[in-house]
Amino acid sequence: TSLRGLADLLRSGKISEETRRERLLGLMAGECGRLTRFLTNVLDFGKIEQNAKVYELKETALGPLVRDVAELVREGHPDAGLELEVVAPESPVTVRADADAVRQALLNLVDNALKYSPGRKEVTVDLAAGPDAVVITVKDNGMGIAPGDRDKIFEPFFRSSQAVARAPSGVGLGLKVVKHIMDSHDGRVTVESEPGKGSAFGLVFPRARVEKETREPPFSST
Repeated sequence: TSLRGLADLLRSGKISEETRRERLLGLMAGECGRLTRFLTNVLDFGKIEQNAKVYELKETALGPLVRDVAELVREGHPDAGLELEVVAPESPVTVRADADAVRQALLNLVDNALKYSPGRKEVTVDLAAGPDAVVITVKDNGMGIAPGDRDKIFEPFFRSSQAVARAPSGVGLGLKVVKHIMDSHDGRVTVESEPGKGSAFGLVFPRARVEKETREPPFSST
């Protein structure tokens, strides 16, 4: 694997330049993060299928969460060619949510934005608070989604032929997990996309919601 290759290269002692060593360590951190998120998605999908996934809802500040995710992604992509911008209000924006689940959903969307953006990757994460909803939007300049595939992308294991060609190693669980997280927060996921020009995914949290400390998922996918 690429992670094993990077570790072997560092262990060999052939890399003496400190700047290059730091870059390789950053790449390793990114690979570890992606592997962790992959395993988390697989495990969570198993819980979703068994109707056993539970979320702990608490007052959650979204501004720091969004900035932390952006910093994590930047550290995992030390190479040039990534432009990741965060747009968020200075005033606090809070929702009642499971912070770990929201972080997972956002990381899944940002990972997809990077994975399916060839060449220079331009990704914007925008946090906006309105009177009726709070929305986190992830916008990229990637390959986009064909109109005929938009109703399928949230199905488990679905991957379009273009997605497989671009990133053969994916399994098609990330968006399924994202949708389940948002459904369990009384929210929704929005999608705007144009083939060849990019996509924008929105995590929409309603302002008015039933407040409960924990909530089991509203449905079981079978």
